[in-house]
Amino acid sequence: MDEKWRVSYGNLKQLKIGDVVVECAYGKCIKSEVTTKVKEKYNKKLKAHQLSWKGKNLDDGEIINYLYTENHSHYSDIAHIESKEER
Repeated sequence: MDEKWRVSYGNLKQLKIGDVVVECAYGKCIKSEVTTKVKEKYNKKLKAHQLSWKGKNLDDGEIINYLYTENHSHYSDIAHIESKEER
């Protein structure tokens, strides 16, 4: 059974290929399937960790390049993760 997870830095670090990230804003939702492993780096200028991965838009097949910066919580209000396994 799929479970929904709130977007947070810790949950995003655990993304697996095949998980679905759902973003909703301004009345429109995008569902994208994770297609690459999550990469983590430290951005010295921002003094924050960042995560990046690619996802495929499930509506049109377009590839989306994601970049999530730690402690920028605005993103967590518009998105959640549908995981195929328990975390």
